[in-house]
Amino acid sequence: MKKIFLLILFIFIIFSCTTPGEPEPEPKYNTELHLEHISVYLTDPPNDVKMDDALINVINSATTGEGNLDICFYGLNRENVIVAIENAIANGVHVRFVGNNDSSESYYDGYRRRAQALDTYFTDLDRAINLESDFDDFKLINSGAIMHNKFVLAVDNNNDKWLYMGTTNCTDTGFLNNNNNSIVFQNTDIYNVYSTQFEHLLNDTPEVSTVNCVTIDGIKIEILFAPNVMDSEKAMHILRPFVNT
Repeated sequence: MKKIFLLILFIFIIFSCTTPGEPEPEPKYNTELHLEHISVYLTDPPNDVKMDDALINVINSATTGEGNLDICFYGLNRENVIVAIENAIANGVHVRFVGNNDSSESYYDGYRRRAQALDTYFTDLDRAINLESDFDDFKLINSGAIMHNKFVLAVDNNNDKWLYMGTTNCTDTGFLNNNNNSIVFQNTDIYNVYSTQFEHLLNDTPEVSTVNCVTIDGIKIEILFAPNVMDSEKAMHILRPFVNT
């Protein structure tokens, strides 16, 4: 009887220690905050949180005939995002793209795929990656410094206007390894400000040259683009009340 008991105990220990799969670890902090027209997302390295899902939802919301899907990214190699952009193009959405003019290969893989999907007749992609101005709706800029924006503008079939923006590079490193934040806005006023800046980056139209203020869900938001509006002096003026000196 004692031997049977020990055998049962041994089997119980074996099964209790060999689970088929470890559960996903709990996030170290709350990675999402949702208001009526604002959603905030935080990365939680090395866990894969829902931030890129939120970006893909914005991309997928764009429809044909209701405006453009405008994308401005420093770096692009996140496969599921690249596929979402390719699908939008294949579905007839008018996609426009601004990227950073840099010769680094893997970090910008999505640029070439984006160009190929946009204009299949444009065959000289290796040369295109090093040009300041490539072809309609596709432009790589600021070879002397960095085009460091990360934002997406979309208009859905209800004519609602969406902005995705934040610190997150659209790369595996940006979503999985680094601490980043991204924000999704459903609001025409902030959309229009970013749309004006996108037109400047893509088509050299006048840039956003002043501080723009919008109020969304009762929150006052000031928008400043560097280097034309935001500089180190303005940044310190904004941050000084929150920093112990």
